Amino acid sequence: MSDLGSLFLRAAFVDNMPLALFLGLCTFIALSRKTGPALGLGIAMIGVMGVTVPLNHLIYSALLAPGAWAWAGLPDTDLSYLKLIAFIGVIAATVQLLEMVLDRFFPAVYASFGVFLPLLTVQCAILAGSLFMVERKYDLVESAVFGAGSGFGFAV
Repeated sequence: MSDLGSLFLRAAFVDNMPLALFLGLCTFIALSRKTGPALGLGIAMIGVMGVTVPLNHLIYSALLAPGAWAWAGLPDTDLSYLKLIAFIGVIAATVQLLEMVLDRFFPAVYASFGVFLPLLTVQCAILAGSLFMVERKYDLVESAVFGAGSGFGFAV
């Protein structure tokens, strides 16, 4: 099996956010009673994590990582201490966009989420995906696979 395939399976089943790492249990438990909202949450988690983890990788490697500003003559600049606030901003914008799309095109799914959809902004499993990506030093493709795998594991 390829490295990316094993990374996807490891993210989905071994490093499963709610079941192995106990991250994101609030929405996991709140929306798992009925199949419709649980399926919607799973799809939303796959979408949000599949978008935010690689996007946060691009922001971190291009702007925040140590030495990222070497192209501008600032090789010693290290803005990595801003990663938490930058990642939260990207997650918030992605969830807001998802909320607008669901409200416009899938009003039944949007209504079933209720108050839980805006809470995805502060969903610790989504933030953990981006923080793990930095800690494990994934490249862009690995970040995308890890994000999609983590979202898939949450959905399963």
